[in-house]
Amino acid sequence: MCSVASCQVFPQLIALGGSTNLIISLSEPAPPSGASVTLKVQSNGSEGTLVSFPAHLDFIPGQQTLTHLVLTRRIEKPATRVSFTARLRSGGPSRSAELDIFSERS
Repeated sequence: MCSVASCQVFPQLIALGGSTNLIISLSEPAPPSGASVTLKVQSNGSEGTLVSFPAHLDFIPGQQTLTHLVLTRRIEKPATRVSFTARLRSGGPSRSAELDIFSERS
């Protein structure tokens, strides 16, 4: 049975206003019906730190790895740590990754 094998961000440390890649891999290629992964995002600061983020990502049949660009924006009191958790909508184990964000000083 297909499940989420890994959830990673690369790079794991970025400047506020920068971007990173969220990379989710399945344990095997998505079945002929495809696969949908539910995403949960938690942070230690303002939810507005991320520009936008989908509630789920869809794998097309045969796809095993999916990359989603995560954008951040410069705001007051931004989050400095964001945690992403991915799980197949049909269930199974979840996998998590953490992103650290720092503010550049002028």
